[in-house]
Amino acid sequence: MTVVITHVSICFILRARKPLDELLIDVPTDAADLLHALLHFNPDKRLTAEQALKHPYVKRYVVINLKKVKVSVFI
Repeated sequence: MTVVITHVSICFILRARKPLDELLIDVPTDAADLLHALLHFNPDKRLTAEQALKHPYVKRYVVINLKKVKVSVFI
């Protein structure tokens, strides 16, 4: 097995990891909370689109009717 190390992978390895909160300077707490929930690595713990639309940060800006919609498939 041959491993090829590129410039990009070396830079990625050498760069120190920073917590997301350090990168989100002057971001409201509820916006940072939404980003954490959307970027969760485990998809089972990640917010769904419907949950994201119900998040307090989004609800402040958007009014959406989340009724269930019947979808018909035409073949």
